[in-house]
Amino acid sequence: MLDYALGELGLLPDQFWAADFTWNDLERASRGYQLRQTREWERTRQHGEWMAAFWGVDLKKELKGRRLLDLSTDPAPAKPKETDTEFLARMASRNYYRPN
Repeated sequence: MLDYALGELGLLPDQFWAADFTWNDLERASRGYQLRQTREWERTRQHGEWMAAFWGVDLKKELKGRRLLDLSTDPAPAKPKETDTEFLARMASRNYYRPN
């Protein structure tokens, strides 16, 4: 924890060990650091997409609707819903269900 606070968050030892520095303060500082990192990666992705557009690369065609860089903060793609018939067929193929 101390390595993270001093290294990644940039806190000084006196700040970390201060009597008024709470776990809530550490969590907020950590969230701020993670938010800054996310914004930096989003900026990098945007610059890459601008460069591709400048050189005439159609990213929508090349990447099939995806972004240039997939980030952990991007929403997960929606999975198609399985119908009841497909579900029962999958369960029967695994011997969990026997159709009558």
